[in-house]
Amino acid sequence: MCGDRIRGARLAWPTKEAPGYKTQIHTLHVVAVRKGQTEVNAPEHATWGTVKCNSCFHEFLIGPPALYGVFGAENAYVKKLEAILTWEHKRRQQHQNNYDLGA
Repeated sequence: MCGDRIRGARLAWPTKEAPGYKTQIHTLHVVAVRKGQTEVNAPEHATWGTVKCNSCFHEFLIGPPALYGVFGAENAYVKKLEAILTWEHKRRQQHQNNYDLGA
């Protein structure tokens, strides 16, 4: 984890501001971060609420960038995250610690 990395449309780098987290997410997109993990956080994002996976009951905090917000409806992003979680279970994949849900 040396230096800056670009992952798709977001920047992620090692953190010094939030003890306990290895990486911070900096993006203008809506993100979902799994609760209870200490790998990733999104300090520049507001929280709309929590989305729970229907299969394994993992919880994800979902929200837009606090400073800019988004134009889309919150419900559309929730449905997108639910579809991703369902898709992963069908393919027997484990959930990621975070998801970039787009602008």
